[in-house]
Amino acid sequence: MPPFGKFDFDDRDESVAYDAEDAWQEVARYGSSDTPSDLGKNVDYYGEVYAESEEHVGYVEDLENFAAVDLYGRNVKVYPTREHEWLENILDDEGIMSNIGDLPAYEKDPYTVNESYRRYDERPTQQNFGEPNP
Repeated sequence: MPPFGKFDFDDRDESVAYDAEDAWQEVARYGSSDTPSDLGKNVDYYGEVYAESEEHVGYVEDLENFAAVDLYGRNVKVYPTREHEWLENILDDEGIMSNIGDLPAYEKDPYTVNESYRRYDERPTQQNFGEPNP
């Protein structure tokens, strides 16, 4: 176990807390005495020679690296990155608008028209079992 082992929270479910391992990674980015053979992995350059160097810094998923929205969820800006191009290509190939599948029509409209909000009463109502459609 590394010296910071008891303060490493990566094994906890859904933990994205800044822990001792993250502090070590932040310092190790600037260099350490480790070599690629110490870590047992292939690296493209020596800046990646530290434990879990492939982890994201400041975000959890690739999507969070380039998408920016305002307080109300309206699109403000998308920062072009390799991850953004990669995700766009995947979504285009699949013919969907989201990595969790295609959006229902009432959710797709805000992304395809200038009006980025919809009133609650414009959403389709949920039908109870056995009742006819309105």
